Amino acid sequence: MDGTRHNDQQDPEEERCGVPHHLLGEISPYTDFTATDFVDMASHAMDSVLSGGRVPIIAGGSNSYIEALVDDEDFQFRSRYKCCFLCEHVAMPVLHRYVSERVDKMVEMGMVDEVRTFFDANANYAVGIRKAIGVPEFDRYFRAEPYLDKQQRGKLLQEAIQEIKRNTCKLACRQLEKIHRLRNKKNWKVHT
Repeated sequence: MDGTRHNDQQDPEEERCGVPHHLLGEISPYTDFTATDFVDMASHAMDSVLSGGRVPIIAGGSNSYIEALVDDEDFQFRSRYKCCFLCEHVAMPVLHRYVSERVDKMVEMGMVDEVRTFFDANANYAVGIRKAIGVPEFDRYFRAEPYLDKQQRGKLLQEAIQEIKRNTCKLACRQLEKIHRLRNKKNWKVHT
């Protein structure tokens, strides 16, 4: 389950390896989806998975959302489930290369046109999909695009793509810091 993705295109069917995924494409990109919303939806999805005799696996998304789910204030999650936290350790240069390749693949698959559908010169970039990495970075490009020649558009587009890569790498670093905090301060048993 991944509560932060808004488009199934980011997880093409072939990458799912036949494993059913939940909560993908469920949220309107214009909705301000909160950790509380994630907890409610993930809890229902987990109940559905369990009722089918399967084990739910919570993957990806925001560590803050997963923390809200696991450390809920009435401890229902921990009283109902045994938790196993897995974190794949990847050297930073490898992670950065993967991020770069992933962003390039998303661009090849139509990311620019998809994000263009969300562009609004008067938009609030603090709400819904517009606050997600990959949207605000294109703002300058979309605003200037009609006034630039092909070469200038290409340069500005590459700058936006590079900014997405940098911001995604920064996010990955913050997520790793959060995982270390969960392990060291909250005593989560995180296996790498």
